[in-house]
Amino acid sequence: MQSTICKKAGVIYIDGAVTFETVADIQKNITHLLQDREFSSECCLNLEGVAQVNSAALALLVELKKQFIVHKRVIVFVHPPERLSLLAQVCGVAEWLGFKE
Repeated sequence: MQSTICKKAGVIYIDGAVTFETVADIQKNITHLLQDREFSSECCLNLEGVAQVNSAALALLVELKKQFIVHKRVIVFVHPPERLSLLAQVCGVAEWLGFKE
């Protein structure tokens, strides 16, 4: 399963798989999109279309959150898939990532 990244109305959408096989390309594409001035202080990453995840997805979100903190910016993750939310809870980062229970 592949993944796609797109930007609409100030929101970055990820669809498809966020796995070991796809995460490097996803991170590269997101980094490219984040260079847009539109995301200079805040970014919303919509995960509603993510159909497949593993621990690589969680690692990606943690890395993005760290980068935003370092640059004093805000990133918000919305509509995480249930499996990703559970993984974040098990790893103790769900609240830090802003996932609701």
